[in-house]
Amino acid sequence: MGHQVISGEGYSLQFELLKAGKCLKMHEMPRGEVGRICEWDVSGFKVSFPSGCVLHVELLGRSGMRVGRIEILSCDVEEPFVVLLRMLLYNRSRPYFMIPAVLYGTNNAGRGVVAGHPGGVGADPQLDYRAREVRLDLSLSPGWHFRSDRSSMPSVSATFDGHFVALGIGEASEHSSGEWVYNSVGVWTSPDHGDSISVAMGTLNWPARLICHRFEDSPSLEPLTKGNAVGMAAEFCVYAGPAEDMFAYEPFLVDWYRHIHEPPREGPPLEWAMRDVADALVEDGIHPNSGYFHMYLDDEGFHGGTLLAWAGILQIARPLIRTGFLLGEEGYIKTAADMVERVLKEAFNPKSGLFYDIHQDGRWQANTWWPCLGHTSLVNGHACYLLLKM
Repeated sequence: MGHQVISGEGYSLQFELLKAGKCLKMHEMPRGEVGRICEWDVSGFKVSFPSGCVLHVELLGRSGMRVGRIEILSCDVEEPFVVLLRMLLYNRSRPYFMIPAVLYGTNNAGRGVVAGHPGGVGADPQLDYRAREVRLDLSLSPGWHFRSDRSSMPSVSATFDGHFVALGIGEASEHSSGEWVYNSVGVWTSPDHGDSISVAMGTLNWPARLICHRFEDSPSLEPLTKGNAVGMAAEFCVYAGPAEDMFAYEPFLVDWYRHIHEPPREGPPLEWAMRDVADALVEDGIHPNSGYFHMYLDDEGFHGGTLLAWAGILQIARPLIRTGFLLGEEGYIKTAADMVERVLKEAFNPKSGLFYDIHQDGRWQANTWWPCLGHTSLVNGHACYLLLKM
């Protein structure tokens, strides 16, 4: 027959299939088809869903750090979907949740100022524990899922009642053909269904997301489909152990990092690499209209404005000048130095005594690239720092 959960002390694991058209647009805790765990063998077990999707799951070990792999063996699901591995928590008290680099509950959530925010003033994302709705106006939600590659460690954990549990997942699910989809990590809390942590194949951010400091209430997905799902695989981990204090996450993070860490790959000799990058900047990285270094270039050409310092002209010019001195290449030095001289003549606003932030639409302008945040001081401070370094 088979069963639906794998149980441990303080938790159980279940696999869910959520169809993108319905479940992922809900503001409450998403609840998908729960898979049936069956057909155990020496390498793992299978999980089958009513919609017609079968997974093969490997999960090594019996306690502590357990590393596994999920692969989609077959798929007859007619609409886009994601696969969620949920860890249901059997907690008596409120857990302490953590996604590395995103601490819930004490993250100074009220300090942000966000462009296009309905209330004019925004906030950093914050967990609204067991609330019944998402408050987009305040960026409060009873659950959040983030792209796993946006976390300093692609994992999520909970500490409660003397237990520490965690899930981790690779940054992407990959196919042997080279095709891939994003994965995510998250927290869900519900007054009706309790608390859980989860990792997912085929998602970026939901139920709400921050894009260019604007809120969007629809899910952001790169879902699995009938066309790409079969053969897609993701590496994951499960961790469970005692929590003697609030630092119980440390052994897990160490073990998970050691597992996913890749040593630096061998590259070309340093001088060769420096010349390749410098040549590309000089030959292809200068906007043909403005004559300034430009950050945003793809196969379709240049995009957006040209920033002065932070992620812009001076931040490119400074290392290019340094590279020119290291390699004895006067051409690199002259190109970058001439551009810096132009900046000093053209980008300074004598009325304010400050630099403009961006060159856009054929002219220098103030603070158009990140509205409402008042980042002129940042751009000017960074510009002065880079100029002093040069």
